[in-house]
Amino acid sequence: MAPMEQKAVKARTQTFITMNNRSCILRCRRHGFTLIEILVVTIIGVMLMGGMLNVSVQRYRRMQVEQYAKQLFLAAKYARTYAVEHQKPCQLVLSEETNSFAVYGQASQSSGETVLSNPYTRPRTMDNDIQFEKIAITPSGSEETQTGLEQQSVVVFRPDGSADTAIIQIGNGTNHYSIAISGGTGKAKVQSGELDELPVDVIDLDMQ
Repeated sequence: MAPMEQKAVKARTQTFITMNNRSCILRCRRHGFTLIEILVVTIIGVMLMGGMLNVSVQRYRRMQVEQYAKQLFLAAKYARTYAVEHQKPCQLVLSEETNSFAVYGQASQSSGETVLSNPYTRPRTMDNDIQFEKIAITPSGSEETQTGLEQQSVVVFRPDGSADTAIIQIGNGTNHYSIAISGGTGKAKVQSGELDELPVDVIDLDMQ
């Protein structure tokens, strides 16, 4: 092959290689991501994760209030059952000072009132951000109503199934649950949200 022809072939080969390299670079650029695109995707991901975290926290806080409300409801239910079965008064004691509640009953004829702790009920201390938001108790046979919050509030359950009429609302400022106890039947009812402003001496859970 003549020198001129060799130079021509070499030139064409270099041109072909150069064009292929440029084509590869263009393809890589078309299929890759720019720094701005990566930053935008990252910001969107962080925002979505933050929103999901906030929803999860709010859901957890609501579940906490709901859990304590159900435990308080079960405590009231057990106090009524204990009073009827043992034919002895039983008390549901609410303490603002310790942010707790417990059931007190007389274990035997010779013993005094003691805390009842068993698989059905036991003393509970609520988390600091969950409080007794409202307590209203009307002792059976009395026209006086105990309203507001005191160091200790007591709901008495009696052997005939009756109890002090009571409204108890707990919450964390955002989520609220209410427990109402009927004086005539001693039965309790729990509901989500703030309890309607009803006089505690006219609540009849059997009619709701």
